Amino acid sequence: MNKMAAMALAIVMVVLAAAGVTLAVLSQQSGTVQNTFSAATSDITIDEVVKGDVKQSVTVHNKGTSPVYVRVAVVINCLDKEGNIIPGKVPEFVLNDTNWTKLEDGYYYYKGILASGESTADLLKAPFNLTGKNGENYQMDVLAQAIQAGGTTSDGVPAVQDAWGATYENGNWQLVP
Repeated sequence: MNKMAAMALAIVMVVLAAAGVTLAVLSQQSGTVQNTFSAATSDITIDEVVKGDVKQSVTVHNKGTSPVYVRVAVVINCLDKEGNIIPGKVPEFVLNDTNWTKLEDGYYYYKGILASGESTADLLKAPFNLTGKNGENYQMDVLAQAIQAGGTTSDGVPAVQDAWGATYENGNWQLVP
């Protein structure tokens, strides 16, 4: 009986020691861990070069932290001598269709994903004269939009398709019906 009691006591002591070690490991405090997260940003600027009465180039620069898709709207108006918009025929500009495409929604879409810190290719294939042959003055306004490349809605729809109704695949833009 003495051997049995000693053996039982030894087993109880091993179990208590194991429980003590387990509690010590589980209750040990590590230093404070700080996880820092920052959301990706979409931030673009339009860079235009105008020399005299000629718009030389139009590019869009991605100042954000995330790669983006870019589209622009171009509005050209005829102006009187005071700079007021007046009715009149406005010339078309020559699109750089190697890097941009115009879709039926009226927007010009950049053919590519614009990385953070990068700029698009020039929207213009040729400079645009802001003064016509008969002395008319033109105003060319470029309005740009960007949306984060990648990402989907909760339904699995690409974010660009959900926001713009367009998809970009294999280097081509297409409106989604």
